[in-house]
Amino acid sequence: MSKVLKALAHSEQSYQAASLSSPYPVSQQANTQPRVSKFSIMLLMFAPAIVASAVSSFQIYQSKIDGWKANQQAETITVDVPFVYDVKAYPSFRSLQATYELESALNEEPPVVAASETPVTPQQPNAQTSKEPLFNDIDLSQLSPELALRVEAALGVADTVDEGSASNLSNDAVKWRGKLPAMNFETHVYSSNPNKRWVKVNGNEFIEGDWITERVRLVKIEQQSCQISFNGETIQVPALYDWKG
Repeated sequence: MSKVLKALAHSEQSYQAASLSSPYPVSQQANTQPRVSKFSIMLLMFAPAIVASAVSSFQIYQSKIDGWKANQQAETITVDVPFVYDVKAYPSFRSLQATYELESALNEEPPVVAASETPVTPQQPNAQTSKEPLFNDIDLSQLSPELALRVEAALGVADTVDEGSASNLSNDAVKWRGKLPAMNFETHVYSSNPNKRWVKVNGNEFIEGDWITERVRLVKIEQQSCQISFNGETIQVPALYDWKG
């Protein structure tokens, strides 16, 4: 018992000595102890619930995204096609025979054609064919107008034209001066094919049958001239002729 009392007395002395050695009183030392705020305590209490809610929301969002991706993908359809297996009997063949080629007879006589005893008079060619030009079928539309005129003049390809009924513009210039409008025949293309004949007058292209003006019509395109119709009269205009009017 005496030892217990001595221990208590020693403890009291130690406490008093510690109190005297500190520069602050005991009440101030108690106030300097750290305090835990209420917000920290509430945060610690609700932190697990907040974390669990966030994790659950993320999982729900991720599942919706996965479902949307799965719906957007094309569905693979597997179709089972039945296979029909048919067993047929083996065909029967006849006995095989040797093949060979027939040799043609070399000494075979050619067939004889019976000829009539009546003499056959050879057909005389039409006299008009000798008069036809030999180069009427030549297409000169790919050549320049000047070169085409020279080639046609050298070959002698010309159509028969009734020149007596047409007035030559170069010879009868006085007759038509002041009446016939001005026309400059810039280009003259002649071909044996009527569909490929054309002339260029006053900057415009014309074919047979076109109206050059209201009263002048292109009747025919010849080798070295053109025939036009003016007020019911036929006029022959030389190729590449510049009529001043």
